[in-house]
Amino acid sequence: MLLWGGTTVYLILWAGIIVYLILWGGTKVYLLLWGGNTVYLLLWGGTTVYLLLLGGTKVYLILWGGTIVYLLLWGGTIVYLILWGGTIVYLILWGGSIVYLLLLGGTKVYLILWGGTIVYLLLRGGTIVYLKLWGGTIVYLILWAGIIVYLILWGGSIVYLILWGGSIVYLILWGGTIVYLILWGGTIVYLILWSGTIIYLLLWGGTIVYLMLWVGTTVYLILWGGTIVYLLLWDGTIVYLLLWGGTIVYLILWGGTIVYLILWSGTIIYLILWAGIIVYLILWGGTKVYLLLWGGTTVYLLLLGGTKVYLILWGGTIVYLLLWGGTIVYLILWGGTIVYLILWGGSIVYLLMLGGTKVYLILWGGTIVYLILWVGTTVYLILWGGTIVYMLLWGGTIVYLLLWDGTIVYLLLWGGTIVYLILWGGTIVYLILWSGTIIYLLLWGGTIVYLKLWGGTIVYLILWAGIIVYLILWGGSIVYLILWGGSIVYLILWGGTIVYLILWGGTIVYLILWSGTIIYLLLWGGTIVYLMLWVGTTVYLILWGGTIVYLLLWDGTIVYLLLWGGTIVYLILWGGTIVYLILWSGTIIYLILWAGIIVYLILWGGTKVYLLLWGGTTVYLLLLGGTKVYLILWGGTIVYLLLWGGTIVYLILWGGTIVYLILWGGSIVYLLMLGGTKVYLILWGGTIVYLILWVGTTVYLILWGGTIVYMLLWGGTIVYLLLWDGTIVYLLLWGGTIVYLILWGGTIVYLILWSGTIIYLLLWGGTIVYLKLWGGTIVYLILWAGIIVYLILWGGSIVYLILWGGSIVYLILWGGTIVYLILWGGTIVYLILWSGTIIYLLLWGGTIVYLMLWVGTTVYLILWGGTIVYLLLWDGTIVYLLLWGGTIVYLILWGGTIVYLILWSGTIIYLILWAGIIVYLILWGGTKVYLLLWGGTTVYLLLLGGTKVYLILWGGTIVYLLLWGGTIVYLILWGGTIVYLILWGGSIVYLLMLGGTKVYLILWGGTIVYLILWVGTTVYLILWGGTIVYMLLWGGTIVYLLLWDGTIVYLLLWGGTIVYLILWGGTIVYLILWSGTIIYLLLWGGTIVYLILWDGTIVYLILWAGIIVYLILWGGTIVYLFVWGGIIVYYIMLVVS
Repeated sequence: MLLWGGTTVYLILWAGIIVYLILWGGTKVYLLLWGGNTVYLLLWGGTTVYLLLLGGTKVYLILWGGTIVYLLLWGGTIVYLILWGGTIVYLILWGGSIVYLLLLGGTKVYLILWGGTIVYLLLRGGTIVYLKLWGGTIVYLILWAGIIVYLILWGGSIVYLILWGGSIVYLILWGGTIVYLILWGGTIVYLILWSGTIIYLLLWGGTIVYLMLWVGTTVYLILWGGTIVYLLLWDGTIVYLLLWGGTIVYLILWGGTIVYLILWSGTIIYLILWAGIIVYLILWGGTKVYLLLWGGTTVYLLLLGGTKVYLILWGGTIVYLLLWGGTIVYLILWGGTIVYLILWGGSIVYLLMLGGTKVYLILWGGTIVYLILWVGTTVYLILWGGTIVYMLLWGGTIVYLLLWDGTIVYLLLWGGTIVYLILWGGTIVYLILWSGTIIYLLLWGGTIVYLKLWGGTIVYLILWAGIIVYLILWGGSIVYLILWGGSIVYLILWGGTIVYLILWGGTIVYLILWSGTIIYLLLWGGTIVYLMLWVGTTVYLILWGGTIVYLLLWDGTIVYLLLWGGTIVYLILWGGTIVYLILWSGTIIYLILWAGIIVYLILWGGTKVYLLLWGGTTVYLLLLGGTKVYLILWGGTIVYLLLWGGTIVYLILWGGTIVYLILWGGSIVYLLMLGGTKVYLILWGGTIVYLILWVGTTVYLILWGGTIVYMLLWGGTIVYLLLWDGTIVYLLLWGGTIVYLILWGGTIVYLILWSGTIIYLLLWGGTIVYLKLWGGTIVYLILWAGIIVYLILWGGSIVYLILWGGSIVYLILWGGTIVYLILWGGTIVYLILWSGTIIYLLLWGGTIVYLMLWVGTTVYLILWGGTIVYLLLWDGTIVYLLLWGGTIVYLILWGGTIVYLILWSGTIIYLILWAGIIVYLILWGGTKVYLLLWGGTTVYLLLLGGTKVYLILWGGTIVYLLLWGGTIVYLILWGGTIVYLILWGGSIVYLLMLGGTKVYLILWGGTIVYLILWVGTTVYLILWGGTIVYMLLWGGTIVYLLLWDGTIVYLLLWGGTIVYLILWGGTIVYLILWSGTIIYLLLWGGTIVYLILWDGTIVYLILWAGIIVYLILWGGTIVYLFVWGGIIVYYIMLVVS
């Protein structure tokens, strides 16, 4: 019962008598009673300010206004006596027998001895409640109410012994044989041993539930219900043995013959062997479904239906053999002649060979596309047009050898001195050494191209084409020194005056100074191309070809002045009347006024195409054809109103009730409301998909299929409360001390505090992995492996500082000029300035997906739905304007001339002009579909109607090659190597090749790490080490299915009743139902651990071991009811009067 204006403010009852009584308005401010007597009595208005009574005598007596300020009495003699106004201020007894003696209740409540036998002795009420010994046998002995509840021993045999109600609940031993022994209800529940044979033994209900052994033969033995459920062995023969119900469900062996053996229910479902003949054997239902072998003849054998559907062999002739219908659909061989053979319609579609001469051979139309060799000298050999494209060696000296056009392209060594050796055009291109002095050595064209040293003075030394191209020093004065073509191309100094100095072609191309007057000075071809000054009058001065192209001033009247070719193309004034004035060629195309009535006025040809007003009623008014296509008003009721074809497609209101209202075909598709109760309401097909409320009690309420899936409360005590596997994994409080508290597995994995010094503190495994502070200097401090990998500061100059490998990879500043500064290899890769206004504002809800503002105007505005798909504005002008449904689909304007102009319905679909000459010209309807020219030579050439669909050339060699209508749908090549290969019409939908790997197929060490499929049943299939780690299905019943080590870790269903079903160790850990009453149902060990109901009375019901541990009711009287061992531990009533 919480009273505010009356006498009683906070009244908390414990066991009949008033335990905690807190008064605010009366004499007693804080009155805390414990066992009948006054335990804690805190007075505010009278003489006694803080008066704390504990037993009979005053234990804690704290006075403020009188003589005694702090007086702490404990037992008979004063152990801790702290006086403030009188003679004795702090009196602490230390040298006698009793060092620390703390008395609390009747007998000695807290008795702490140091020099004697008893070190820590804590007594509570009748019997010994807390008894902690240090020097004697018993170190920590904790008793509670009946029998010994908590008994913790340190020096003797029993180290930690924790008992709860009747039997031993928690028994933890340290020094003896048993290290950790945890018992719960009847039998041993959790038994964890350390130093003896058994290291971790965890028992739950009947038999052994969790048994984990370390030092002896059995390493990890985990039992659950009846038989052995999970048995994991390490040093012995059986390494990982996982059993489930009747037969062996999951059996994983490591050191013996069977390495991985996974059984399910009937026959062997998953059987994975390592060292013996069978390495991976996976069986499913009737016949062998999935059979994966490693060491013997059959390596991977996968059977599914009647005939062999998926057959994958490794050591024998057939390595990967995948059968589908009748004929071989997918046939992949590894150890024999054919490694990967994929048949689709009779002819060989994909043929990949690995064991014999050919490793990976991909045939599409008859010619060899990709040929990768594995077992022999050549490991990965990829042929493109007859010549060797990629060749990677593994077993010999050369580990990874990639060839392109006959010459060695990429050569990576592992076992010898050279660890990574990458060659490009005959000479060593990339040479990376590991064990020697040179760690990273990268060569390009004869001379050293990239040379990176680690242990010496030079940390990063990068050479390019004879003279040093890229030279990066770390320990000396020069931190980053980058040379390009003889002269200094990129020279970046850190400790001296010049911070960033970048030269390009003899003349200073990019010169960036920091500590002097000139902060950013960028030169291009003799004339100043980009000149950016910060401290002086000119802040940003950008010249292009003699005439001022871009001139941006900051401190003077003209803030942004942009000239193009003589006539003022972009003229942006800040302090005068005209704030943004943009002229085009003759007629005013873009005229943007700020202080006058017309704020944004955009004229196109004669008729007003784009008219944007600010001060009047119409703020944004966009006319396109004759009818208003885009009408955006600001001051009136309608703020954003977008009309498309007659019916309102996108209707966005700001001042009214509906803030964001998006209509598509009649029904409301996306409805976002901000002013009323509903803030974000997104409808898709009539049903509420996402419903987010702000004003009411529910802040974030997300509905998916009609029922509430995620409900996050804001106004109450618990704002974000996320629970996980028994312990509180995600606990986010707002009103209390702990705002974000995330626990994982007993130890604090993620601990995020708000009100204290440490706001974000993330611990992982002992060492601090992620440490984020808020109130101190370091706000985000992320440590990875001893060295600071990610260091993010908030309060200082550097807000986001991300270090990768010793050098600054990502450097993001907040408080200074540069807000987001991203460095990759020493040079500035991404430089993003902020300057007070919103630069990057990304909304997703359906309307504005990506909204990026720069200096008051919309810089990047990206809408998704059907109207403006991509709309990018830059400094008031439309820099990137991408339309979808009308004639102009993609229209990108930059400077005076059309820089980026992309049309859709006409002949020219993509037309990109830069500065008179067609820089980017993309045609659709003719022969050339995508034609991108840069400086006369075809840089990017994309064809669609002919054989080549997307063909992107850079400098003669194919850098990006994208084909559509032919065999290859999306094929992206980078520097001779196939970086991204995306196929559409074939079996592989998205295939990204990055050096022998595939498109959303990422291979790490020979095994498939990430495999993402789209067309088939499996949408997202991610494999890690042979076992399925993450598997996400889309089209079937299972929407998201994530597997880890054979067990179902995360199982998310979409179409069925269960929407989110997450299994962890065989039992249901997280079970989330959608359409039923139970929304969040979390099961752990047979009993319901976490049960969250929504529609009923019980909102949050958390059960632990049969007895209700945590019971949280919302609509009833009891708000928070915590029951632990039969006794009500926490009983919280919330009655507002």
